Amino acid sequence: MTATVETGALQNLFKRVYKDEIVNQLPSFAELQRDWRFDTGNKTGDRYERAVMLRYPNGATYGGSSVRRTAYAYNDARAGATQPAYASPTEYTLREQVAYGLISSAASSEQAMAAAMDAIVMGMVEASRFHLETCLLYGATSLGAIDSVGGSGTSGTAVITKASWAAALWNASEGGEFDAYDPTLTTKRNTNGPIQLTSVNTTTRELALTYAAAGDRTATLAGDVFVPVGANGNWFAGLDSLITTSVAGTTTLGISPASYGMWKANSYAAGGVALTFLKVMSACAQIAARGGMGDLKCIVSSWTFIDLMNEQAAFRRYTESNGGEFTTGAKDVTYYGPNGGTVTITQHPLVKAGEAFIYSPGDFVRVGSSEPTFNLPGRTPDNPMFLLELPANAGFEVRRWWDQTLFCDRLVRVGKITGIVNTSL
Repeated sequence: MTATVETGALQNLFKRVYKDEIVNQLPSFAELQRDWRFDTGNKTGDRYERAVMLRYPNGATYGGSSVRRTAYAYNDARAGATQPAYASPTEYTLREQVAYGLISSAASSEQAMAAAMDAIVMGMVEASRFHLETCLLYGATSLGAIDSVGGSGTSGTAVITKASWAAALWNASEGGEFDAYDPTLTTKRNTNGPIQLTSVNTTTRELALTYAAAGDRTATLAGDVFVPVGANGNWFAGLDSLITTSVAGTTTLGISPASYGMWKANSYAAGGVALTFLKVMSACAQIAARGGMGDLKCIVSSWTFIDLMNEQAAFRRYTESNGGEFTTGAKDVTYYGPNGGTVTITQHPLVKAGEAFIYSPGDFVRVGSSEPTFNLPGRTPDNPMFLLELPANAGFEVRRWWDQTLFCDRLVRVGKITGIVNTSL
C-alpha cells in the first residue's frame, strides 16, 4: 500500500507545505550570506567574470603658476589598468532518505506532511546553508588543525588547536565524514576511506573519530588538517583562501597580486595576545592607508568577542535598537575608525578562535546559477523537485542543491587578523 504513493502528487504537496519563504530562510549563523548578495549575472561559459580596477590612471598635468593660461605641454599618459577577474562555481548536493511509512502517513494532507516532514526538511535547509557558510569562510583551506592525536585500532581522537578551534563548525558536523591532509593539503592521510566524526567535546576541543582502517589513524598526525570528505580541490575558495592566497602573491581569481598592488589583501598580526579595539582599529588603518576607505565589518570568534566586551575603549560607539545604548551581550559593536566610516564588529560562530576577518560587504558577491533549492532550475513543471523513489530501498530520497562561488572586486579592502590568543578560551 505504501509503495503506491504517487511521486508527482507528493511533490505538489511538498511545494504547498514548504513554500519559498520557508525553505529560503537564513539561519542565524548565515552572516556572510546576508552580507553578500547572490548574483547570476556576468556569466561567460562555465565561469563568472567581472572587470576590476587594478591601477588608477596617473597621466595628470598641473598647469599653474607661470604656465597658467599658456599652451603648456601635457605629461605622458599613464593609463589605468583593468582586467577581468573570474571564478568558477561549485555544485553541492545534500541527500536525505525518507521511509515509505513516513511518506505514506504524510501524503494524506498538508497538516500530516508538516507533522511528518518538518524536522527533515528544516534540517536540510539549515544543513545546506551551514555548508555554504562554511565554504564562504574556509573553502579551499581547512576546518581545523590537529594539536594531538590518540586512540587505538579504528577508533581515534584528535584535539583541535586553540587557534583553529570553532566549536560550531564541529558540533553541526557530528556524524559527518572528513578527510585528513598534511598542512599543505597535498598528502591525504586516510587513504582507505572517510573519517567519521562520532562526537565532539567542546570543553577539551576533542573530536572522537572512526577511521576506515587502523593505518589511517596512525597516518594522521599532529599538525595535519581536516576538510569535508572529498572537498579538497573541489570546493570554491572562501574568504580565508582569497586573503591568504593574495597576500602570498599567488594568482587570485585569475589575477596576479604580484603585478598589481591593489589586488593584494591585508594581513595584520595580533601578536599572540587577546584582540583589542586598538588592534582592530590598527588593522583598519592598514586597509585605509591602501585606499580602503568606507564602512567596514569585522567578524570575530565568540571567544574574541567576549574578550572585546571585557575591554574598555573610550572611542567606541555601541549601536543597539534601544536608542543607541549598549546592552551587555549585544551581537554587534559599531564605532568610528580610521577608514573614514564605521567599523562594525560581529561575532560569528564559525570563525576560528585565533583569527578575525575585515571586509566591506559591498565588495563581495556570491555568484552561480542557484541558491540552495529543492527544485532543479529548468526542470519540467510536472517533475520539478529532487524527490525520487529509491530503486532498491523502501523509501524516497530528497535532495537539496546549490551552485555558487565567492567573488570579490576590491581585495585591497579586505584583511585578516592572525595570532589572536583569547583569554576567554
